[in-house]
Amino acid sequence: MSNARHKQFTNESTQLLRSSWHIRLLLAETGLEYEDVVVTGQEFARWKNSLPLPYLPIWEEEGLTLVQPLCILKHIARESRNVLKEARGMYGSTLQEAAHCDMLSEYCEKIVADFWNADFMQRNLHGLELEKKKDDYTENTLVPQMSDLCLMLSGNKCPHLVGARISFVDIQLFALLEAINKEIPLLLPSFPLLSAFHKTISNRPKIRTFCLSDKRY
Repeated sequence: MSNARHKQFTNESTQLLRSSWHIRLLLAETGLEYEDVVVTGQEFARWKNSLPLPYLPIWEEEGLTLVQPLCILKHIARESRNVLKEARGMYGSTLQEAAHCDMLSEYCEKIVADFWNADFMQRNLHGLELEKKKDDYTENTLVPQMSDLCLMLSGNKCPHLVGARISFVDIQLFALLEAINKEIPLLLPSFPLLSAFHKTISNRPKIRTFCLSDKRY
């Protein structure tokens, strides 16, 4: 995997940064070697038709080119078995755990989509209108979703969403909580279980080092 390349915009599209944040975190945690290649819009336009689908981010390794963030995330989770010396890498310890990872991963993706598409995230809103939209979204959408996540965490009886070891879906949830905490900083502390989970992941040495580096975004 040392010749793998993860390509993405880093200076032209905020949306692309959002979509690859959890990939960068997972790469940091797994320790997989990769080259982070920044491409401009003009460069991408020249070779996008040679891709399986014309989208960023892209993951390249010998004999394989992938697009779509969740696909890349899951591939890296499986490939991490070679580095971590775990049979299934960061994709659960059993087939049942892998299935639960998939289920929770899809739910996290739904929360992410709801979050970035929420009315209050439209940058043309200001003042009281912005705060009202944010409060409505938080109360009617985000709080119930975070309650669901708390239920899943409490049911596992471990500091992770699935099984006894960290998995890619833990990284996915951590990335989501980072985004929520940035936009709605008073919400996470009101969910002690999620707050403790966030602290646990943020204190992992490789995650902490990455978050303090210039690769964070």
